Amino acid sequence: MPLVAVLALAGCSSSDDAASDASAVVSAAADVTGTADCLSPEVLVALGLSDGASGPVSSSATPHPAASPAGPVPADLVVASVVECTPGGPLVDTAGTWSSVRSRRLEGDTAPLVHALGGPRSAASATAGAGATSCASSASGQGTSGQGASGQGASGQGATEPMDVWLVDALGRAARVQVPTACDGTPQPAVTRALAALQVTDDETYPVVLVEPSPSATAKR
Repeated sequence: MPLVAVLALAGCSSSDDAASDASAVVSAAADVTGTADCLSPEVLVALGLSDGASGPVSSSATPHPAASPAGPVPADLVVASVVECTPGGPLVDTAGTWSSVRSRRLEGDTAPLVHALGGPRSAASATAGAGATSCASSASGQGTSGQGASGQGASGQGATEPMDVWLVDALGRAARVQVPTACDGTPQPAVTRALAALQVTDDETYPVVLVEPSPSATAKR
């Protein structure tokens, strides 16, 4: 086979490999699914409300579908609203005391939040690398005496709580996205500021696990 043909084939092979690599990067973004769901088993595990083994003992008999792993913001998702999932407080009903999950729908200018979340995968990877370097240098410079991001997080209400975020388009399709964190594991300030700037259009709290049965419910067993 002529040398030119061999080189041409090699070039095609390299192009195909590059295309496959690019395809893999695109597919690594967060999956766009039918709806945002704060009661999804994976979300409850991420929020520390379920161990994922026995599953939640919910007051609702309706099973909730599994959620895809949180990923970078999909480049082709036009964000119209946001669903924020956080642990709720104790809920009491006739069955007893439940742990709960809080679901808030937020609307408004979502561009600052999308930017704070890192945007496309390549930007998210760069942000993650920079964060790691910053945390390492901060730890070496302050030692154990500095408050760091932990001190700032403790001053804001709910800032130290775990958080799960879904980005939703106008058709209701949603993507569960990664939330960049500070050195102490709390959401980065840019994320919390962007969320705080949005308007709450729906705020619901749902029971998850029955922590303490009521005396009357126990007596009936």
